[in-house]
Amino acid sequence: MLKNQDRIIEICKTSGRTNYINQIGEAELYDKEGFLKKGIKLKFIETESFEYD
Repeated sequence: MLKNQDRIIEICKTSGRTNYINQIGEAELYDKEGFLKKGIKLKFIETESFEYD
């Protein structure tokens, strides 16, 4: 059974994805170079904080 980064890479590969976007808070869990070696671009997004009125 694949775990962590390897599992995400395998899901991307089997579904034909070449990009994976994740939350910035999980950036320390993944190795960008490891994704690139498998042909997948790893990107992180960071959302702005907001409050409802």
